Amino acid sequence: MTKGKCRFAVRRSPTGLGLFALEPIAAGKRIIEYTGPVITSEEADRKGGKYLMTIDDKYVIDGTPRSNTARYTGSFSFRLRNKNLIDATCKVIDS
Repeated sequence: MTKGKCRFAVRRSPTGLGLFALEPIAAGKRIIEYTGPVITSEEADRKGGKYLMTIDDKYVIDGTPRSNTARYTGSFSFRLRNKNLIDATCKVIDS
């Protein structure tokens, strides 16, 4: 994965808000980081919500804060219990 700035915008779509690229994105380019407080899976189960991304069996990123623009990517709009469910165009990486 290569790091670098990518121009994108949050826009309304027929299914809600989404993240849209404003220019072509090269394959393998790292474009955005999913951010938010790290909470336990148990806390995430109690809290519920649609901006929760599973890190592993114990921890989840709560992507609810509006500063987390990555929450508008379609691949992360549901709780990822199985990382294989992620769209083939997205990858979860450790940074």
